[in-house]
Amino acid sequence: YAEKLDIYNEARLRSRSVEFYGKLTEKQEKQYRRDREYTAAILRQRLIARNDSEQHQKDQTGEEEHFDSIKNTDLIRMMKVNDEQMIQMLIGVLRHAAASVFVTSFTTSAAFFTNMISRIAYVQLFGLFMGLCILFNFLMNVTMIVSFVIVYEKICEPLSARFGLFNHFPEVFDKIMITLTRLNHAIFTVYIPRIIIKLRYILIIIFLILGIVGLFIVFYHPKLTPPKSRRYQFFQLSHPFERFEYQMRDEFLSYINEDKDNITNPLLVFVFGIEDTDLVHPFNPDQQRYIDNDNLVYNKKIDFYDPDTLRWFDTFLKDLNRSELFTNVQDTYAHWLTIGQLLRGFLTSNSNNDIKYNENEFFVPSTRNDTMIAMNRLFRFVSDSKQVLSSNDGNRGSDNFRLGFLPDPKTYYLRAFLFLVNMNVTFDTFSVQHAYYQKLEEYFDKRLEQLELSEGLNGHVYEQVKHG
Repeated sequence: YAEKLDIYNEARLRSRSVEFYGKLTEKQEKQYRRDREYTAAILRQRLIARNDSEQHQKDQTGEEEHFDSIKNTDLIRMMKVNDEQMIQMLIGVLRHAAASVFVTSFTTSAAFFTNMISRIAYVQLFGLFMGLCILFNFLMNVTMIVSFVIVYEKICEPLSARFGLFNHFPEVFDKIMITLTRLNHAIFTVYIPRIIIKLRYILIIIFLILGIVGLFIVFYHPKLTPPKSRRYQFFQLSHPFERFEYQMRDEFLSYINEDKDNITNPLLVFVFGIEDTDLVHPFNPDQQRYIDNDNLVYNKKIDFYDPDTLRWFDTFLKDLNRSELFTNVQDTYAHWLTIGQLLRGFLTSNSNNDIKYNENEFFVPSTRNDTMIAMNRLFRFVSDSKQVLSSNDGNRGSDNFRLGFLPDPKTYYLRAFLFLVNMNVTFDTFSVQHAYYQKLEEYFDKRLEQLELSEGLNGHVYEQVKHG
């Protein structure tokens, strides 16, 4: 309304005719002519008193007061605007809307974002979600207000002027509006202030008591304090948030080490044969997704029965032992040598092979068929002796488990190989973690480059292990 009032006043000053959406009533027509005549009188006075600055200032003030106090507001509402005037209106509306909503939106979102300092995962998510919602709501408000102005001026107002019920009964409409205005004025400016003034002492005592009780509850008993542990139950234990905190969090090494300020020699897991594809639905963790009826995506290129692939694993473990980036690799390599001894024992018992065999070197069968036979016998032996560590075993991640193969539960073919080493670093800041991660990536890429160069164009081991 304020923007259209400025356009209306500008048209009056420049003696331009104003078009309206509907036909004016007799009362509105008289008001419109009165405004034009008054504007012409003001302009004549300004021309006469051009050299008198004080008189001119008085006239200008009187003119503005008249323009800002239009008696019949329907003239402003029913006035037509062209495209240029519409742009002028939108600029003003955007300026006022952004200024009024900006402060409240950003202060409210900042309050929600402070929840991210909490150590509770779903409190952090709630703060992030609500903060972003408030900012998005600010953008929606700014854009939707402008859209509403355009729709209102181009569609709603012409339809209202043509088919509006109160346009045919203006006196009834005026009486209703006057009654509502008087009622609003009586409630908020007369009765409510009177009640507050008469009951001021009682209200002061009531709110003072409530304030004292609130201070007692917060600071003395039960003394409300923010939870110090992330495992603070908000929902039932069957809720996905609570299941993550009480059942699933300890399955991730990063969360296990989160409580420690200085993490020394954390575990590092090398995995070959499994693609890094997440099959868990992001919004419904209970809904499992499968590819070829498997909940793990295996790499179909790698062949763990290939003697060349086993030799490269042996070389890679030796390189890890010589690198300064890792520690406790010798324990992992000792498990690797044990598997080699078992493979050799299950493959043959020929005494001549005992003389040629070096116990400090990993035994690699000569052919793929020999490797498959030895591996199958090894897994059958381990399965029968019930010594296989399950994924839920309490010893997983300890020194009792450093290396292992993962067979397919249906075909029992080897599908994955993993081993654990320790990082030779102490994580106390993010910069240290980031620098180590870059060194780790660079190290692994160099090992793959060396393998690719050593094999040449016809090499196949590189294509098998580059996904690791």
